[in-house]
Amino acid sequence: MSLISIALEWRDLIASVIELGEGVVCDLSWASLEPGGQAVEQYSAEDGGSSLRELRTYKLVAVKAWAARFAGGAPLGGVQTGYVGLVLPQDFRTSNRLRVYRQVLEAEVARQAAPRNGLALFDGSPPLRWGNVGPRRWREALEFVGDVIKRSWPLVSSLSEATCESGEPDCVYEVLARARRRPLSAHLILRLASSRALDGIAAEARRRGLGNSWIDALENLERLVVFRYALETIWASGSTPVFIVKTSRTTSVCGSTMPDVHLIERVLRSRRELGAGFTARLYRDLSGYFGLSGESKGKLYPPVRELRDFYEGQVSVLSTFARLRPAGYVFKIEAVLRRGMAEGANEESLARDVLSKVSSLPLTVEGYPIALVVADRNARVTEAEMDSVMRALGADLMPESRSVLRV
Repeated sequence: MSLISIALEWRDLIASVIELGEGVVCDLSWASLEPGGQAVEQYSAEDGGSSLRELRTYKLVAVKAWAARFAGGAPLGGVQTGYVGLVLPQDFRTSNRLRVYRQVLEAEVARQAAPRNGLALFDGSPPLRWGNVGPRRWREALEFVGDVIKRSWPLVSSLSEATCESGEPDCVYEVLARARRRPLSAHLILRLASSRALDGIAAEARRRGLGNSWIDALENLERLVVFRYALETIWASGSTPVFIVKTSRTTSVCGSTMPDVHLIERVLRSRRELGAGFTARLYRDLSGYFGLSGESKGKLYPPVRELRDFYEGQVSVLSTFARLRPAGYVFKIEAVLRRGMAEGANEESLARDVLSKVSSLPLTVEGYPIALVVADRNARVTEAEMDSVMRALGADLMPESRSVLRV
């Protein structure tokens, strides 16, 4: 049976799910947003891109991030950084870890391009989660990382300006905070492999029941350290970090199996509300943002340096679904705020202030900031660029599938 005939057989059923609406009640409070909002002095935009080439016997990756400040619609120069190499071990969640590397680089360029008295625009959702190492495993995993760093200090010292060699989790934090190259975690693992130390370290981790959790701990700690510094720099410059999700699939607002944005747009069409507007919710702490109980407080992040105090005590999130232009798309837009700004604030007033500033920027017809389109274009790793990277490395250009199936 061909895929076309199967599609025809199931077409009506699939269409009925996509058109879901009659049986779903989405109690949507939608506030209007006046056009021509409050202009900002400066704003910035960042984005990242990556490419993964699967060759016959190994995989190569390239990651890039780009950011720039804007004033009056024109970029005031750009900042770019990247990583080229291997994600090791290559059978351990390569794609997920590649995303962490991209988030590290994105946070780094966003920090460097922090605007004055405006908005720092990010593509995607705030990278606020600790990661896959649960709170019961983080200490053991980070202690193992510290031991690796202590034993491999000659390799580490060339990657970081830190001087501590104790192997304590606080030392790991310091090494990551003062990195010379990002992502330090990827560069370190690559150097450990080059020095033929990685296999022995991995075997020791398995014997201790850690598996690859020490790698998760190292990489996610770096992401949280760099993102913390990005937030603090942006806040100190008088600006607000704003994350815009092009394709949100969350279901927390309407409680349906279909995405919130799908149902919100249907509700607004049925009401004939086609103007700019929004619905908002303010999460004063990250336990609420992640939908966790109060018992999780003090357990979301490891108490390394001030990391736990920062994320659990100083960060709030304003989460909105908003249409920035009449008849435009509805996007999920979230602002990461310093806790003091959220305490006692009215969520609708706060959302109106942030979104009016976003709506004052140059937007596409759909209502998406043009600066993020520019950032996406500059951050994308093209096929031609990846080909050039591989030629520079002298790598085999034959993909695995074609080399095997070639006749």
